[in-house]
Amino acid sequence: MNGVLESGNADGTQLKRRACGPCVGTYPFSPLASATMRDQAPKDDLEGWFYMVMEILVGCLPWYNAKNSPDHGLTREWKQYARGTFKTEMLSTLPAEFTPIFNKITTTR
Repeated sequence: MNGVLESGNADGTQLKRRACGPCVGTYPFSPLASATMRDQAPKDDLEGWFYMVMEILVGCLPWYNAKNSPDHGLTREWKQYARGTFKTEMLSTLPAEFTPIFNKITTTR
């Protein structure tokens, strides 16, 4: 999985991330980097994918309900919370195979 997360050129040189970046993507599924206005890396695409799969499997995301319009500040806080205190509870709603995937995505720089 590590090869997928590399962010470099074909010649092996690594690309430097910008200090800040635009908030892009469908907000409930966008990565925390986007929600906090940081530049995104390829691993952030995997984070967005993870949230989409989570919604498909569970039926909803803890920070988003299709009946309500998304609150950007609250969504950002939930995504930070999902990396700490709430992580075990959130991941318990998914098959066990998703725990190492989420851990790899959130610990890769």
